[in-house]
Amino acid sequence: MRRTSKRNRNGKKKGFVIILVLIVFLLSSALLLYSRFWKETSAFISPLASSNQNAAKTLEKLLLDSEIEFSSVVLRNPSSYMVKLKEDGEAILSINKDLKNQIDSLQAVLKQLTIEGKRVVRIDFRFERPTIELRD
Repeated sequence: MRRTSKRNRNGKKKGFVIILVLIVFLLSSALLLYSRFWKETSAFISPLASSNQNAAKTLEKLLLDSEIEFSSVVLRNPSSYMVKLKEDGEAILSINKDLKNQIDSLQAVLKQLTIEGKRVVRIDFRFERPTIELRD
């Protein structure tokens, strides 16, 4: 009689463990599916994205205040912005330097080149002295 009761207990323990493992597996699968397909918002928010967007908005405002015509401002890499000028040119501005000074320089260069009748391909302010590439 004791043998049969031990076998029943061992069988019940094995059944309980199997059911417990199945429940854990089903719950983890359901959680994985929920987080993968039905959850609409991301749990991770990058602090850099909002910072870069604010800086781009500030740059756009400075360009508008300086009356520089542009079509877009794009973060080119972590250290520079590319400003697409209205007439197919572009200006590359460094994040590491004062944006206001770079925009003032850009405005002065564009005015001078307009007076001279030259068209800009690219003006790069990332270096100590700006580099200017002109159209033929």
